[in-house]
Amino acid sequence: DLSVLVGEETPFETVDWTIRDAAGATAHRVELIDRFDKGEQLAPGTYSLTFSIEYRDPSRTLTAAEVDALHQRIGRALTEKLKARIR
Repeated sequence: DLSVLVGEETPFETVDWTIRDAAGATAHRVELIDRFDKGEQLAPGTYSLTFSIEYRDPSRTLTAAEVDALHQRIGRALTEKLKARIR
């Protein structure tokens, strides 16, 4: 799972697309499992999204190191392109 904090001006679709683009074909399934936009733990003007991401390569089993690298690449893309914060 990946939780990200973004500005309220950032549409869900942009976050979803950024995840899929950064992971490429190995992101077999990207599913929004939670959206949180109220509460004291959130900075004003932000909301939190949590995604479940299933990585898959049809020709072989991915290693834990490969999945970690993909997860980090997604995190970098979200922070660099959308100024998001990984939670």
